[in-house]
Amino acid sequence: MSGRSRARVASLCAIAVGLALTMSSVAAQDPSPQARATANRTERAVRDARTANPNLRVKIEPRTGLPARISGLASRNSDLPAIGASEPSRSDIEQAVRRFFVETPMGLAFPQISASVDDSAPRANAPIEYAPSNVRADPDFPGQYVAQVEQRVGGVPVFGSSAKLTLNRSLDVTQLTASFSAAPISTTEPQISEADAVQSARTALSENLQAHPGDDPFRGSARVAEMPATASVTVFDPAVLRTIAPPGPARLAWLVTIASFRIFIDAQNRAVLHLYRDQHSNLTRKVFDLSGGTTHPGVAVFDESTSLTAPDPGEDAKLAFENSRKVYDYFKSKFGRDSFDDSDGDGPLGGSALESNVRYGTIKNAFWCVRADLECPKADVMIYGPGYAGALDVVGHEMTHGIIAHEANLVYDSQPGAVNESLADIFGTLIEHEQGGGNWTIGESLPGFSADTPLRSLADPHLTGPDGVSHFDKNTRYAAETNRGQPDHMSDLMNRTHKLCSSTGDFFNGCVHFNSGILNKAAFLISQGGTHRGVTVSGIGDEKLGRIAYRALTTKLNSASDFSDTGDAFLLSCTDFSNVGQFGFVAADCINVEKAFQAVGLVAGS
Repeated sequence: MSGRSRARVASLCAIAVGLALTMSSVAAQDPSPQARATANRTERAVRDARTANPNLRVKIEPRTGLPARISGLASRNSDLPAIGASEPSRSDIEQAVRRFFVETPMGLAFPQISASVDDSAPRANAPIEYAPSNVRADPDFPGQYVAQVEQRVGGVPVFGSSAKLTLNRSLDVTQLTASFSAAPISTTEPQISEADAVQSARTALSENLQAHPGDDPFRGSARVAEMPATASVTVFDPAVLRTIAPPGPARLAWLVTIASFRIFIDAQNRAVLHLYRDQHSNLTRKVFDLSGGTTHPGVAVFDESTSLTAPDPGEDAKLAFENSRKVYDYFKSKFGRDSFDDSDGDGPLGGSALESNVRYGTIKNAFWCVRADLECPKADVMIYGPGYAGALDVVGHEMTHGIIAHEANLVYDSQPGAVNESLADIFGTLIEHEQGGGNWTIGESLPGFSADTPLRSLADPHLTGPDGVSHFDKNTRYAAETNRGQPDHMSDLMNRTHKLCSSTGDFFNGCVHFNSGILNKAAFLISQGGTHRGVTVSGIGDEKLGRIAYRALTTKLNSASDFSDTGDAFLLSCTDFSNVGQFGFVAADCINVEKAFQAVGLVAGS
């Protein structure tokens, strides 16, 4: 590690390439008037802000020309209220966030009015709002607060466009991570009806299910026409979501939801912009046993709210009940978290019941329910196929999906979806370690798997066999015995065109269960160390890995965070701790975090 790299980590956030170079990169990738105008506005804002903030560090997102990360913002008030002073109200924090975006130089770097990218088109003057959607106390540092913000244009939400801001006791914004859109749309009024959008979505979904029949939850794509559908107006911006859709400007769209599928329909011409499947593969506990059926509700066998315990609960139900307690205890003891949806730590809100549904049909799967659909009775519950509730790492994985949904709401598609999957694997593994398990595999105790042939491996995503042969070839169709591994480096990043992905149901999610191997490998190296692709890492242990991952999730990651954003979030979280020596962190730990991401092809903090 070079002295320059060490200095970058030790100084917390010297994490931007030269601003002038970054702006040139933006212009080179997209020389449109809109991109140049955005880059120029950002450059002016940074220049103005640096006068009062000499330690300012800014990273620019080249796809939008907007800041993706800001740190080093100075407090306007050096006489901060004492820690024991009364806490600011939620309203106080929300007002401070709104003021940041309209009154400060760095806040004004983000667009305030939507304008058309086509000078011949009618120009919109819809205001762009940065609306606080959730505020909470910082989970690690008393006297700090974290606010989540959603971007809207004329009241219409921009899908996946969000940010997390850290504020101090004087309610100054000191740090920001964002995935915002430049939002260049010409109108917020749809030109096609909701009914037309739903019909287009049904047609597109039917066609895709026919092309990929192995993952048809409707058990016959013709049933798509019978399923209930809901639709809402949104702004769809490929630059925010990092989709593999053809590049193009942000578009006003109808977002149509049919069961677990989400389909974006252009609100002007009915074109299909994108689709994906939003199904992620909790302390009062409830367990329902479906006994191999698929009709909810099953038979209630455990319910702590009513002291129900069935006289002879099945093994799957007992294991779901026991393992959900172990997962709950891990997050409670480590982070003070009360269930999947607790967002106020030791505050009064508490968390929801952990509800499990076991022996669902004959599926060889487990998943977290985002909403009620064909396979889910309601949102925020867990579904397990026969034998799946007995794997503690799988139970931990599924409950972590619930935490992710409430903290970062990572879009379950392409890179953000792979980040979602990886975080679930990381915590599932750490929870198993906490209970005495020592492996870095996922699902080795599931039916049909073993320690030698696990579902996934964080230590070896390729699932290399005893003969030294890799079980990963992204250009060959999936095969259970010979080709089901994951990439372990960004050079092998997959998309829907690769045969390994397109020959499985992961096609509908942009390869999330495959690409998660990249971050899984980085997490293994952070904890255990090792040499990978010529980079040697000294491990810092499970405890510090868990701390970094949880802080990144709760204070920095947003709906559209990709691999690069996640590497930055892990490094920033490490430096947050090392700068004050919290939880035993030192600067050398963060150097190894940086090395781990370099080993998988990501230069965190650059």
